[in-house]
Amino acid sequence: MLAKRAIEPRKGLWNVPCGFLECDETVQEGAVREVFEETGARVAIRGLHCVYDIPHAQQVYMIFLAKMSAQDFQNQTSESLEVALFDEDEVPWTEMAFTSSTFALQKFFEDRKSGTHQVHFGKFDKRL
Repeated sequence: MLAKRAIEPRKGLWNVPCGFLECDETVQEGAVREVFEETGARVAIRGLHCVYDIPHAQQVYMIFLAKMSAQDFQNQTSESLEVALFDEDEVPWTEMAFTSSTFALQKFFEDRKSGTHQVHFGKFDKRL
């Protein structure tokens, strides 16, 4: 599931639903809340998928795998211009908002092909 951003930064581009934590919530609670705010989907966390460091921005992203409790989500929200499910060959790779989303998706599809799951670690390199 990807969401086309209705807000800056990178408005109009796609990303994995995610965001920043609120005070007094766990990373899992924050992930569930952000998915709901951006897509209207209710999800249950299955496990940590990747940790992605962005040192120059002093940010660390923890991206989780989750399962929708029902195939029910909104096509648009106040934070997303569009919400959609994609097969690997349909992902709008050249329209991704953030390298963290691209990294997470690439690792997801690699794991799915190999039939394994591991936690992946990545780092944004602003020299690239």
